[in-house]
Amino acid sequence: MLAGLICYFFQKGAIMKQSNMHDLTIIGAGINSFYQLTVEACDIISSGRMVYFTSMDNAGIAFLKNLNPNIQPSDFEEYQLGSFRPDMYERMADKVIDEATKAPGVVFLEKGSALVCNRVTQFVIQKSHEQGLSLKIIPGVSSIETLLTATGCDPGESGMQIFLAQNLILQHKKLDPSCAVIIMQPGYYDTKWYVGNPYSLENRFDALKEYLLDFYPPLTEIALVKT
Repeated sequence: MLAGLICYFFQKGAIMKQSNMHDLTIIGAGINSFYQLTVEACDIISSGRMVYFTSMDNAGIAFLKNLNPNIQPSDFEEYQLGSFRPDMYERMADKVIDEATKAPGVVFLEKGSALVCNRVTQFVIQKSHEQGLSLKIIPGVSSIETLLTATGCDPGESGMQIFLAQNLILQHKKLDPSCAVIIMQPGYYDTKWYVGNPYSLENRFDALKEYLLDFYPPLTEIALVKT
């Protein structure tokens, strides 16, 4: 019923006419299916010529189809065991860019903010600039906002550092114990996830633990949050 009511609203009078749309619009879908899509995002989706999406559940796909029947997964048949992730992500971006070069009105819907820890979106942005495409980005709720909500942390109080677990170690990032730190995607740390094989290895967190102990005392409070 909710999807039907919202769909009716946008079909009756969309604020954004297709003729005024950018070549490509990237939309952050939030992290809870379609429930965190903004009114602005739904308006653009309903007016889009072609809408690409990734990692959407059945309820989300049904919602999108009510807004716009011209939807297509950008990751169809891409996630294969043994695939090199950066190459796979670039192929997904190429599909979106190829469509955007044909005519304006392409929408690319990605989970979260669409920018935080998302290689596909970064490829899309890079290639859209290379092709001279007009680009608009509509932000969504990212995992960072969810982490802040779950922990009650206000980064404005003492500051905050944010790192991918892999990059924290590989790039020897310096941590500041006086402020909060978010370590993203620890589940992928020291795995072969780049080749689609993210299986746990024995003692794989030891190096990460030892690195953190260089900056924090052993009894430092942490929170493990899954979004």
